[in-house]
Amino acid sequence: TGVKQKPALQKADKKWLDGFYDVGGLTAIVLRLSDVEVIENKPNEILKVQVELIKCLKESLNNQGGIEFLAVRPEVVGILALNLGSEETLICSQTLEILTVLMVNGPEGYRSVLTSMDMFKLVKGERVRFFTLLDALMDYDTPMSLKRDVMLFINTLINKAMDVEERVEIRADFIYCGILDAVELLKSQSIDDYAEHEDNALSNDRIELDNQLHVFEAVLNTDNREL
Repeated sequence: TGVKQKPALQKADKKWLDGFYDVGGLTAIVLRLSDVEVIENKPNEILKVQVELIKCLKESLNNQGGIEFLAVRPEVVGILALNLGSEETLICSQTLEILTVLMVNGPEGYRSVLTSMDMFKLVKGERVRFFTLLDALMDYDTPMSLKRDVMLFINTLINKAMDVEERVEIRADFIYCGILDAVELLKSQSIDDYAEHEDNALSNDRIELDNQLHVFEAVLNTDNREL
């Protein structure tokens, strides 16, 4: 189980981890995660298993071998990405963190994550690609920490594109989903927060989200000037 595997991953040396990857240990974790993810109306004990399995994958990214193993297996990354459909904040946030690390690592990881978004759309029946991410941003009840993670993921997906043309193409999909409205809404909510609280009373999540909104608009404006 994930509960037993996580301590082993935390304490293992590189030689043990390389062997774990070679015998398909990470693939086994992801396949087990796939079995759990499809269960509807999950009881708490199943949710705990899902969380622990994702934590195991996150631990594996502390080793370059784990990152490289996942980066070249888009089908495995696709299974992981399906967890973005969870209603549990922790599951979504940890999944976003793993996907973001893979994108930052290099072109192979980036391509695997981009492909996983197509798989998510197909399996989850999204009307358009990335709609679930935009829905999280627009939902007032979405925790600030998750909105921050979503916005960081979106910026990474756009800004790590291979060239400006691809960057514009990916951003266009987000614009079609309504990201410009989402950014304006979040900025408006931020202004309200600043008006209601002193600066030092604002949460780090709120401040980091504002930073990600600024990054999105800054890169968008730069691309508009260049094209």
